[in-house]
Amino acid sequence: MKHEDALSLVSAYVDGELSPEENRAFLEVYESSSELQLAVRREKQIKELLRTRIPKTRAPEHLRAKVLKLISENQSAQGQQQNSNRPRGNNYLLSIAAILLIGLFVAFYSNFFSGSVPDGVDEAGVVTASFTVEKLTYEHFSKNNGKALPAEVDLTNVAYVQEYLKENYNCRVTVPELEGAEFAGVVYADFYAGHHTPLLSYKVSDDDYIYIFAFPMKDIEQNNYLSRDDNAVRSIVNHDDVYIIDYDGLHVVSWKWHDVWYAGISHHDGEVLAAMLPH
Repeated sequence: MKHEDALSLVSAYVDGELSPEENRAFLEVYESSSELQLAVRREKQIKELLRTRIPKTRAPEHLRAKVLKLISENQSAQGQQQNSNRPRGNNYLLSIAAILLIGLFVAFYSNFFSGSVPDGVDEAGVVTASFTVEKLTYEHFSKNNGKALPAEVDLTNVAYVQEYLKENYNCRVTVPELEGAEFAGVVYADFYAGHHTPLLSYKVSDDDYIYIFAFPMKDIEQNNYLSRDDNAVRSIVNHDDVYIIDYDGLHVVSWKWHDVWYAGISHHDGEVLAAMLPH
């Protein structure tokens, strides 16, 4: 099996849909391909996130009506085919399956983004509001209840993670090493409306995690919908300066190292997180 063929079968492999022969051929490529191994990990993480984070909801009535109308029209068209080389039943089932898959995708897409936080993207995907990175950091942490997130790479070596972000995303950031917390992984996350940035995760103890988002300054400055808190900008002048904002009892800690802005949050007092930073 060629490498590109194996990449196209990642989803089928994770779902257990490959034949025994395909599975063996896939694994032969998998053993020697770090790219394929990463693709499999990402696919598993996506499926786990879908399973645990996205609630099942009934499709909107307008979507249901549209799908039913398409089915009816397709059935009528199938009835008019008299000389097809393929049995009409197979054509009908394939067409219905395609329509339903499209409908389910639209329903999932709408449901996923309607639950994104905070509000600010309309149904057409147009950004309608701007936010500070501090406020969004709080929203992400609050939405996930501060729990562990699936890491993009199973690495705890900070230097390697910095190189990984640089090589894979052209993102140059310093990954903080926190006193009293263990680095638990990184996700190059969709922070808001398609703006991606590293989410660094740290484990203090079971069910006690710290989130730190890292923002290269040029990325924030070029984004029309993201900004830094004004008070934080005024307060953070030197390398060791921090600024703490209270959102409903959760503290977001901001600081700036060189050309990177950081926003961290945990269930602890902001002063505790600030004290964990290397100085």
